[in-house]
Amino acid sequence: MSMKTRIFLVMLGFVVLCVGVALYLVDRPPEDTYFVYRSLKGLSFHGDVPALFGMLGNFLPGFVHPFSFSLITAGILAPERRGKIAICLFWLATNALFEAGQHFKDFASSLVPGWFDGIPYLENTAGFFIHGSFDWCDIAAIVSGSCLALFILITLDRMNRASPHC
Repeated sequence: MSMKTRIFLVMLGFVVLCVGVALYLVDRPPEDTYFVYRSLKGLSFHGDVPALFGMLGNFLPGFVHPFSFSLITAGILAPERRGKIAICLFWLATNALFEAGQHFKDFASSLVPGWFDGIPYLENTAGFFIHGSFDWCDIAAIVSGSCLALFILITLDRMNRASPHC
């Protein structure tokens, strides 16, 4: 994988993550999203401007997280084909398990170690499971984001092989 492709993947991943941040800052109340409430509350435009994403905003984070993290990870690690598949499967599984944890609230929250308490962002892990809501549409978005990331990785790999000086 060329350095140009690696940089492209990391940048694309971060740009799409920024779209996700825009969703949290515009479409959702700051108190509904831990990292916004804790760190970006003053930047929230919720209620000041019309919602940007409408119904799509309900499922966009499920798509954005595995898509972006797969591209960023692949851009940093520059794996071969099997590694690209493994990265996308890892982020699919991680996001799907967090989503499933919202369905099995008590079990998932009981797995959160006590030492997470008092550590910024980690301290909300149990609360994420307890207060979150499981949705099959989120699972579909997670699978879609992971599959699209893999498609892009494989397509770029083929393009690089066909034209090695890109």
